[in-house]
Amino acid sequence: MRRAFTSERSTHIDMPPTKVKAGFTLAEVLVTLGIIGVISAMTIPSLITKYNERATVTKVKEVYSIIAQAMLLVEPEYGTPETWGLDTSFYTRQNAEKIGDVMKHGLKLSLDCGINDPHKQCVTQNRYLYLRGSGTTSSYDGDGFYKVVLSNGTHMWMGSTENKVDFFFDVNGSLSPNIVGRDVFAITYFSGRGVQADGGPGDDTPYETNCKLTGSGWGCAYYIVKFGNMNYLH
Repeated sequence: MRRAFTSERSTHIDMPPTKVKAGFTLAEVLVTLGIIGVISAMTIPSLITKYNERATVTKVKEVYSIIAQAMLLVEPEYGTPETWGLDTSFYTRQNAEKIGDVMKHGLKLSLDCGINDPHKQCVTQNRYLYLRGSGTTSSYDGDGFYKVVLSNGTHMWMGSTENKVDFFFDVNGSLSPNIVGRDVFAITYFSGRGVQADGGPGDDTPYETNCKLTGSGWGCAYYIVKFGNMNYLH
């Protein structure tokens, strides 16, 4: 009788495991895309706002420096505004012409619109809305201001009243929002005190009471120069 046996030399062949391909279902992909969309919708506007504010802060500081430097450049030949023959009248054509005739020698301009600016290339808005959302500024397209566009794209108009010279400017010209304290600001030359951002000590629109969401928005130039941000908007 024969016995069945298994040879010690017999071998067992291991078969490679079957590979399982992992992946996402269509539903999972759609859910993921939906979550990304919601997060983007929440964060991108905030990032854009912060970027625009940083750009505005940089521009305001730059314009402040440009005006201060221009004053120093014209002083050797023309003196300071106290010697330009300005009177104390409220934004007259005569004063505006004198200011423009001097300051254009110290400013780098991409456009000189003079007094009239018939095509509104330099002062694109007649009036500007206050920061609080109600009320508007005086008209700036009249003949009481000398109007220019600086080489950095800033639209600026210059005039004089009492014992000061005002430099109003819009950092992005005709682009929105065209609101005081957001893209419209002022720098002032005070007799005997020199150049100062609007809203500083001795100004009739101090930033503490004007540069806030319930205020006019005047005085925010000084806030920006002093604090380096636009936190008053939040």
